[in-house]
Amino acid sequence: MRMALLSRIVGITVLVGLALASTPARADSFGSPNFAIYGISSLSINDSQNANTVCVTGNAGSGGTFGLDKCLVQGNVYVTNPVNFTLGSNGAFTGTEVVGTLASVNSSLSSEAASLAALSPTLTINGDVTNSTTFSSGVIDINGNINLNQQTLTLNGAGQFIFNIAGTVGFSCSNIVLTGGASTANVIFNIQNSGTSTWNKDCTTWSGTILDTTGTVDIHNQWALGDFSGQVFGDSVLLHSAGSVVQPTTSVPEPGSLLLLATGLLFLGCGQMSRRNLRYS
Repeated sequence: MRMALLSRIVGITVLVGLALASTPARADSFGSPNFAIYGISSLSINDSQNANTVCVTGNAGSGGTFGLDKCLVQGNVYVTNPVNFTLGSNGAFTGTEVVGTLASVNSSLSSEAASLAALSPTLTINGDVTNSTTFSSGVIDINGNINLNQQTLTLNGAGQFIFNIAGTVGFSCSNIVLTGGASTANVIFNIQNSGTSTWNKDCTTWSGTILDTTGTVDIHNQWALGDFSGQVFGDSVLLHSAGSVVQPTTSVPEPGSLLLLATGLLFLGCGQMSRRNLRYS
């Protein structure tokens, strides 16, 4: 059942039509759209750096408002309307500004979250996770919060790790350790709470996709580039105060990426999205 579901979720990427010949293949077993960071309602990147300092490696976009300052996005930016995009004097991106409807991305992320939440759990935790814990691959339902300070989550095994979290996440000066063949592309934290989840402190390392379609994702506080490896999807997303997000890449395009490329070129050729050149304020 899980494989059939994930195969269906792969179709989400086709709806987006984002692949460009210059875009590296991204590692993602869950079929999430090809973004490093995306806000359904809003995305705010104000990273206390400058236009030459990379804080996002991969594409960034928002189905609502998008503010970019004091950061270099190493990829494209995607917006629904130019008036929704505010580029500050110290904000920049290396790719192109792509303008067009992102309604299908928003709805597909919500559908993905619901589908993952409906999976039968292999492990259920009734309560909060507050201490260092080792998990084997599978579907882990947490009927509480993840609240870790100076702790470690160890993910052991080559399978997929699907965390369905009823509460919020607080991840401070803590680490995710991948062992036994576990990979960033096979880890997803599906947060089902309208509150704010936070990742902070420069002593934190993170691996995995964050999916929070109803709440706020807040990533901040002096992270070195590469300490946060994965994708970030939230209703509202904040990246600030020297935070960083790196979407992992693969060396060889996956079949889904090739299909996405063809679909993206078709969309672009039909004029459903307009593209503008590299823009610096």
